[in-house]
Amino acid sequence: MISTSTMNSPYNSGFENSPYQYQNLSFADQRKSRLAESIDEYLNEGRVNGEPESVDVFYADLRACIQDLIDYHGKRKDHAVSALEAILGHRPIPELDETP
Repeated sequence: MISTSTMNSPYNSGFENSPYQYQNLSFADQRKSRLAESIDEYLNEGRVNGEPESVDVFYADLRACIQDLIDYHGKRKDHAVSALEAILGHRPIPELDETP
C-alpha cells in the first residue's frame, strides 16, 4: 500500500517495491531515481514526536554518510600506499627491530 505522503511525489510511481521498477533505465537514471526517492523520504517525513525537522536530519545524515566515505577511502588509500611501498622495496626489516 502506498502512503498518502508519498503519492504526490514526482518520483513515486506506485511500484516502488517492484523488482522491475528500474529495469528499463540506464545506470545513471537508476542512481538518480534512488537518490530522489531517498531525498523524498527525508523531506516528506516531517516532524514526529518532537524529533528535529526532516531537513535537519537529512543534512546531518548526508554529512555523516560523506564523512564515512572519506574515512573508508582514507583507510583503503593507506592500505594501497603500504602495498605500493612494499612492492617498491620499502619494507620494514623485522631483524633490525630485534635487540641483539
